[in-house]
Amino acid sequence: MRKVMLYVVPVVVLGIFVVLMVGGGYFKQPRGETDDVQKYIDLVKGDVTDGRWKEAEADIEKLKAAWKEVVPRIQFSVERDIIMDISLNLARLRGAIEAEDKPGALMELSEVHQLWQALGS
Repeated sequence: MRKVMLYVVPVVVLGIFVVLMVGGGYFKQPRGETDDVQKYIDLVKGDVTDGRWKEAEADIEKLKAAWKEVVPRIQFSVERDIIMDISLNLARLRGAIEAEDKPGALMELSEVHQLWQALGS
């Protein structure tokens, strides 16, 4: 029995680690209304496109809150550089929205969207 446990425990632990490391696509999926990053990206893009800057400011805060909820779930399955890139893009996006810079905001939104799509794939 002891010999079997010496093999089973490491295999189970390694299996758990493999699931965590390749599960980025699953872990980024929304678990509720408050962590739907893709929904908030689309909302902010619509606000910026239509020139609704006050709504965009409110929605970027919701997007940042959703991102902060998702990061702990994906931190072991995606590269840290991607997490940092998205965080920096969101900071620049907030600045572009505050300055009412439509081209800059759309550029940052496109990059955030691209990074989000590549996350966990």
